[in-house]
Amino acid sequence: MIRIYFFKRVWQWLMSLLLIVIVVLFFIGILNKAIENKQSAQNAEHVDIKDHVKKENDSKHKKERQEKKNSNERKKNSKVYWGVDSASEVSKALYSCARENYGKPQVWGRYLGDKEVSKGITKNEASYLHDEGIKILLIYNHFQNATGYDNGKESAKQALKFANEIDAPNTVAIFADIEPNYKVDSAFIQGWYETLHQAKWNAGIYGDFSNKSKLSKALDGAEKNAKQHTILWSAQPQTKETSRKEAPDFKPDGMHDTKLYGWQYTIEAKNCEIDMNLFKQEMDESLW
Repeated sequence: MIRIYFFKRVWQWLMSLLLIVIVVLFFIGILNKAIENKQSAQNAEHVDIKDHVKKENDSKHKKERQEKKNSNERKKNSKVYWGVDSASEVSKALYSCARENYGKPQVWGRYLGDKEVSKGITKNEASYLHDEGIKILLIYNHFQNATGYDNGKESAKQALKFANEIDAPNTVAIFADIEPNYKVDSAFIQGWYETLHQAKWNAGIYGDFSNKSKLSKALDGAEKNAKQHTILWSAQPQTKETSRKEAPDFKPDGMHDTKLYGWQYTIEAKNCEIDMNLFKQEMDESLW
């Protein structure tokens, strides 16, 4: 009897232990399933995030490629004129020299009124250039001190007088030649701009517009209209002379948010008495 009782108790104890093991395994299975489901959900979320990031990156890269393409198209469609300027009269000999050595200029800068260092453009010279299909850029250099509002006004009035004498239209610009060694201030620029603007002409300035130059500081101190609407023709940086076909990209020194439309990239070519220039398409309406 004792032996039977003992085996019965052992059997009951084993059954209880088995039941406990089954219950523990059941709950472990549920827990593992929950962990698997959580991991699956996390993996799915991670995949969704990766897909979202990938789509965003693809969209960003696509936008960047399109912007680059549009920029290249704008550069391609943005015309740049190659031209020269000279202190001497454009005779047939000088024109032939420029054309044969460097290529046909599209623009020729010439001075208003005679001065020791420069010969003023005449009606006949203007007609000759126009007959050759060349546009004219007008330059005024009858001053050596670019300071004072009244001085700017009087300089502009004298420039207008010279321009009217050769029947230049008031749709074009006149460029004040402010050399690097000249004194210059904002008041002169203001007087120059306002006088030409009031006469329905465009105001332009030639000079060194590199960072921290005297001229750049003076322009920066001018009133908003003068600063924004004066057309700039930069004399910096200087590079080697080239033919028209080998001209550099248009990269003059100058201030942002201004009408920086011209760049004299070489002063005094070796074979002809000319300087070399590039002009943006926006300059076109200011040329004669």
